Amino acid sequence: MEVIRVDFSGAISDKGTWIACASMGSKILELEECRPVARAELADILTQDPAPAVAALDFPFSVPIEFARERMRQAHSITDLWTAAASMDLSQFMVLRDTFVRLAQG
Repeated sequence: MEVIRVDFSGAISDKGTWIACASMGSKILELEECRPVARAELADILTQDPAPAVAALDFPFSVPIEFARERMRQAHSITDLWTAAASMDLSQFMVLRDTFVRLAQG
């Protein structure tokens, strides 16, 4: 079984998200790698891993206020925000996120 641990960063630079990957043997957890990843690479890792895996994700349950105001205008509360996010598929949300990050970087 593969074990993945992700520590998200809200940094606009997209250089602060870290991933640690390990494999679980019969009684031993063996660390295979620990490295920074870009957001797009992380999405690929988490959605395309063919092995049985468990992932622990450490991230805030919100988005930057500027993102909510500019990209999800129908959301006026955290409940509205999550309802709006749940109504779109992953690729739609990723386009919103990538556009926001690109514009924020200038």
